[in-house]
Amino acid sequence: MAHQLSFDDLFTNFLSKLNFSGKVVEISSHFGPDKDIREMFDFVWNMDSFHQYLSIVQLNREKNDKTSEAFRQQGNVFYLKRDLLSALEYYNKSICHAPNCSYVSSEKETENKNLISSGKESDSLAFAYANRSAVLFELQHYKNSLLDIQRAYKYGYPSLKKFKLIEREAKCFQAVNEMEKAKAVLQNGISIAKNLNLKEEKIANICKPLEDLLDEYKMTKENIKECLENPKIKLIFDIPECPQIESKNPEIPSLSSAVSMSYAPDKGRYIIANRDIMPGEILVSEKCFSCILLPSSLSLHCSYCLRKTYIPQPCPNCSLVVFCSEECLTKGLESFHNIECPVLSSMIALDCGKNPLLAFRMIIQTPLKELKAKVSCYLKEKNNDPEHLGYNEENIYSSEDYRTIFHLVTNKDKRSVSDLFKRIVKAACLVKILLKTNYFGRPFLHLDEIETKIKEDISFVGFVLSTHLMNLPCNAHSIAALAVNVKSYQDSVMQEIGAGTYGALSLINHSCNPTIARSCYGSAVMAYAIIFVPKGAEIFDCYGEHYSMNSKLERHKEIKLQYYFDCNCEACSGNWSLYSKLKSETLVKCLVCTSPVSFGEKDCPNCKISTLEMKAPTKNSCDISEPLFHNISKSISLFNSAYKNILKGNITKENIENLLELIFYLSKYAVLPNKLLFEVQETLKHCYDRKALHYDA
Repeated sequence: MAHQLSFDDLFTNFLSKLNFSGKVVEISSHFGPDKDIREMFDFVWNMDSFHQYLSIVQLNREKNDKTSEAFRQQGNVFYLKRDLLSALEYYNKSICHAPNCSYVSSEKETENKNLISSGKESDSLAFAYANRSAVLFELQHYKNSLLDIQRAYKYGYPSLKKFKLIEREAKCFQAVNEMEKAKAVLQNGISIAKNLNLKEEKIANICKPLEDLLDEYKMTKENIKECLENPKIKLIFDIPECPQIESKNPEIPSLSSAVSMSYAPDKGRYIIANRDIMPGEILVSEKCFSCILLPSSLSLHCSYCLRKTYIPQPCPNCSLVVFCSEECLTKGLESFHNIECPVLSSMIALDCGKNPLLAFRMIIQTPLKELKAKVSCYLKEKNNDPEHLGYNEENIYSSEDYRTIFHLVTNKDKRSVSDLFKRIVKAACLVKILLKTNYFGRPFLHLDEIETKIKEDISFVGFVLSTHLMNLPCNAHSIAALAVNVKSYQDSVMQEIGAGTYGALSLINHSCNPTIARSCYGSAVMAYAIIFVPKGAEIFDCYGEHYSMNSKLERHKEIKLQYYFDCNCEACSGNWSLYSKLKSETLVKCLVCTSPVSFGEKDCPNCKISTLEMKAPTKNSCDISEPLFHNISKSISLFNSAYKNILKGNITKENIENLLELIFYLSKYAVLPNKLLFEVQETLKHCYDRKALHYDA
């Protein structure tokens, strides 16, 4: 069986061969921050040793009857033990590995030979769907059971075995209060059975359970008031609509009008507050330009919409990718998977990280001719004012526009020769993989097949991929879902499932004590304020570890390695302590002299003003009515009550408002760092994540 070495193994071997040949110094002279990206790529591509030592193996992506049957038999064992969820898991695997010889979804797909399986028709898929329909029926997912029954029929479930399916189909219709359909199914089944070329006794045995059920249904009242579908466990998790911004920034529609972009030569583009911003305000609502699932998430999340599903629809050709519905399957095939399907196994085996997968996806979702036209245009914009790179002809910075991603910073001028060489080699490996698809017009299995025109296209695509392998590590964002522990909500955890490109979100700079937090809604993201932000202050995201979770030394090391800057945020310059070492006491800044005042003191120890005289506006009002210390104490009490409710799973508007009020007081008036503020912020993140992409763990 063919085996693909990882990129790191291939690259290590390649370097060792170059060292042995004594050509490292000569080769290094062609790489550096001052060198042209395309010229660096062309140099690697034209190296005979690159093609000799970095070989890409075309791994077998075909489905297999034997494997599908083995998974189905394992599912049967669990089904007999009444372990329905384990049975479902193995029936899903059986479905994903079963050959699909008759899939045709659209004219466009039919034209692409990669989408149509060839070979002998198989019953494996029909049997797997039939068996899964039984599990879904018992889990009371009747509508999904009906879909699987229809799929079993479609893929050739044997005629003599259909009658158990017909009986189950009728029971499903009855359960969802569609009695006429249930009766019609039974009558049709009886009619089919009576026309079989079998002995009368055999036909009678087939018909009896159907006739008994039909007699029962004829006596059933037609006006059943409520649907009996009441699933015992959730198997498909809907993605809520991503919250929208009430008032959009006119130039950057994915941002709120409460913020705007500024520019400084020493820090590049950044986002500032146009007015005071309250905790909980949505500042970013953005759809990604492109996204991918991590290999570990491919079998449980829809590759098109990223929804978690335990009832997947598989790619008709490979056993790696699943979708949540026929609709997403069709969209996924038409937009990207028709290109990647034959090579995805090789890419995953190459194990070169999520950013190469994302760069590859961005390329294949744009046809080559269109990509060349766009990039040629974007390259002419490189000399424009750096503040306005990524803006279109209407002076709009649109997240749907590829130019916003293409123009993101690459940090090429700060990268070492060795870093550049490795990234260019990785891009060349991606081009090798791309040549095995239809992206260049047809698959090219051998280098000597490539004509001059294709060589020019290879150089161009290699340049674009190399660019993205430099700008994605600094700008791509993770996509995460909340795995909800319904027995212990505080033990729920965020799971990274993928990565995406977000042009507007990438404009926000880093702080180890961020202004915003993000929640994912499939491939869309919403970012909201988690502190009070005064007018004119910069908005910050957190690129790595929060100050409370990792030491300053470790944070600086990670940030410098990936993003090429030294963090000088408030938490770093103040050398703030980790959460575990923060004191529980809350100190408030005196409203006159800003000295710290504890709750036990009646007067400021510095300026001697009474704490009763320290009055400040509340979150929702400019009126100064009650002493600040009183309002904070009251807000802490409301938070404690809200926290208990949230631990029980009660995510209400009132509970969230109580969190936001305390965050307002603490972020505006407390001495930072503050342990309680961190705890309230984490509770707020849990509430927002519960409303976003999540599933029951």
